[in-house]
Amino acid sequence: MKKLILDSARSSNNDLNSPRWNLSEPLSCDEIRYNSIILPLSFDIVHSRNNKISFGTTQDIKTVSLPPGVYLPDDLAEELTTAMNTVSSQTYDVTYDNLSGKITVDSSTTPFKFFQNSSTSQKLLGLTGDTPSSSSVTFQNTIDLTGVKMVLVTSQNVCSNDIVVAGQESLNILACIPINQETQTVLCSQNYFDSDFIDTESGLVSTIDIQLLDSETLVPLDLKGKAFTLVIDCHSSGFTDD
Repeated sequence: MKKLILDSARSSNNDLNSPRWNLSEPLSCDEIRYNSIILPLSFDIVHSRNNKISFGTTQDIKTVSLPPGVYLPDDLAEELTTAMNTVSSQTYDVTYDNLSGKITVDSSTTPFKFFQNSSTSQKLLGLTGDTPSSSSVTFQNTIDLTGVKMVLVTSQNVCSNDIVVAGQESLNILACIPINQETQTVLCSQNYFDSDFIDTESGLVSTIDIQLLDSETLVPLDLKGKAFTLVIDCHSSGFTDD
């Protein structure tokens, strides 16, 4: 068995989010497993794919975008207050309740509602459907600022069919790594299962492309310029060493 250390800071294509390594000698690999990973959790919880919220009346729907970043609940409420008041002629006040974990929006005059279908921040803010029209609206669910919960390690050229995502069977998934700590920290994860190898169809490997995906959205993570290190155990019947 050989250990292959992949440091994205040393990638061949200078892409820290989707790095490529060109091996000086082809590597024979019949089975692989993820050994460990050091991953900076530097990605934004709020980003361009989940930051829009639509509100107003059926005749006058307005959509605002929250700035990308990492938020505490009160900060999220403050940003939503600013965004809504920027595009509206009436005043809105957004508050977060620590006991219920929910956001409430109060208006100064005209009743309003939130629209689920034209929003992308439903899960983030706790919106499960269009709200009733009112001068005080509380989202149905608690807010969700946990961010990415599991990372899929995928490869374009190390083939594997042992781990499959329904509807995305073509993905070559090498590992599923749960995230159980806060963002803006560093995840150090170790695989303790000695027998946790998966079959490959690769034979000799001279180039390795790795991409880290959010398991829920299957969208590549943006590490915002931070490098990660992944260690892979490679097993081949052609290896004579341990």
